[in-house]
Amino acid sequence: MESNKYLEDITEIKNMMSRSSRFISLSGLSGILAGCYALVGAGVAYTRLKQFSGANYEGFSGRSSALWGTDLMRDLTIIAISVIALAVITGIILTVKKAKESGEKMWDVSSFIWG
Repeated sequence: MESNKYLEDITEIKNMMSRSSRFISLSGLSGILAGCYALVGAGVAYTRLKQFSGANYEGFSGRSSALWGTDLMRDLTIIAISVIALAVITGIILTVKKAKESGEKMWDVSSFIWG
């Protein structure tokens, strides 16, 4: 009887500790998908760079300041923003899904650094 009480107390302490130190972790799938988005973005950027350097081969150097303000820079910026946005949106969606499956709130006091 006495040892059963101790086991209940230890179980309750363990549950309190896990709740207080809990943090929302991204699922492994979100990391894999972010990597896939980055690879696709790199492939599209590489193709766009090859097209640009083939069309403007005369006087083109990899460190040319003439690149600023061109369609190439606009395209590369759009690719970078798209990759970042897709990775963040996927991470948020999968984190919300994981929180719902485990029956926990996505944001609570332990989610914040100052909380």
